[in-house]
Amino acid sequence: MTMRRFGPTAFVLFALGIQYYFHEMIGDRAFLLLYPAVFLGAFVGSLRAQLVAIKIATIGAWYIFIPPPFSFELNDVGAAFGLLIFF
Repeated sequence: MTMRRFGPTAFVLFALGIQYYFHEMIGDRAFLLLYPAVFLGAFVGSLRAQLVAIKIATIGAWYIFIPPPFSFELNDVGAAFGLLIFF
């Protein structure tokens, strides 16, 4: 029961942490590890938990990885389009 409820969010938070740790090697691919985490969470969790995980992944990628880092400012149309497609 708890894996269905918290599994997708745990996968996304783990992917955000790994991507942050290896950010220098990965580069500007903001959603590289988040797509597999969301897909894996879709098989494990419920719909509500998955929607929460997608929101956390989108906000986390926007805040941490999309330039300028650690802000919610969007200066690039391509980044805004990527966020829209991911969400």
